[in-house]
Amino acid sequence: MKHLNILLEKYLKPPLVITKGSQQGWTSTVFEVRNTEGSYILKICEEPKYKDWLRKEAKVLEMARDSYRKVVPKLIAFFCDKGKAYLLMSKIPGNSLTQAIKLAENETEKFQLIESFGTFLCQLHEQPISSYELPQDWLDTQLQQAKFYAEKGTCDGSLDLLQELYHNRPKFVPQTMIHGDCTTDNVMVNKGKVISYIDVGFMTIGDPRYDEALSIRKFTDQEKVAFYEGYTRYKITDKEFTFFNDGLYEFF
Repeated sequence: MKHLNILLEKYLKPPLVITKGSQQGWTSTVFEVRNTEGSYILKICEEPKYKDWLRKEAKVLEMARDSYRKVVPKLIAFFCDKGKAYLLMSKIPGNSLTQAIKLAENETEKFQLIESFGTFLCQLHEQPISSYELPQDWLDTQLQQAKFYAEKGTCDGSLDLLQELYHNRPKFVPQTMIHGDCTTDNVMVNKGKVISYIDVGFMTIGDPRYDEALSIRKFTDQEKVAFYEGYTRYKITDKEFTFFNDGLYEFF
C-alpha cells in the first residue's frame, strides 16, 4: 500500500485511507480511497486487453466533463506504472441497481427502481447528437472487434457464433448515445432513483438496442413491464434481444 499511497498523493491531498472495494469488477481490481476532501474509486488493470478498456474509460470520462458530467463519475487521473494501468475517479454515492433491487423492501419499491432505470436510459438515448459526431456504423466496428477477440481466444464468443451474427444481423436503426455495457451492475441508485452510470468505457454513439438488451437481460416479465414504463422510445423484439444479449455480448 505504501507505493500506492505515493502514486495517489500526486493527485489527492494526504492523508489517504485506501481499502479494497466492497464490489470488485470482472476486469480490474477496485479500491476505495478517502481523504478529507471526498471519496474516490481506483481501478487497476494488468491484462493488456483490460488496460486498453481502462484507457478508453478514462477518455470517455475526460470527454464527459462537458456533456455528461452529471451522470458519470468525475475523472481525477489516469496513469500507468510498472506495467499496470490506474484510473482514479470520484465515487458516486449509493448502491448499484443490482444491490438496490436486492435491498428493496417490497415489490412496489423494486418496480419503481426499475422504472427509474428505464427513464434514465431513455433520457440518454434521446440526447441530441450533431451530425458531425456520427462515426461509422457502430455494429460494423463491434463485429470487427468481436472477430479480433475470437481469433485471439480472449472472449467467450466463437467464430461460429460470429458467423451467425453476420447472417442474422438486424436492420439498421438510427444511432444514439449509448452506455455500451448497460447492465444493472453499471448504474447507481441514490434516494430511490437511478442517478449515474459507472464503468463507462464503452460509452459512445451506437445501437441503442444493445443497451436495451443488456438492461433487461435478467428481468422477469413483470420487471420488464416496469422497465418499459420508463423506457418508452422503443421495445426490442425477441430476435433483436437474442442477437445482442446472447450473441454480441458474448464477445465483450
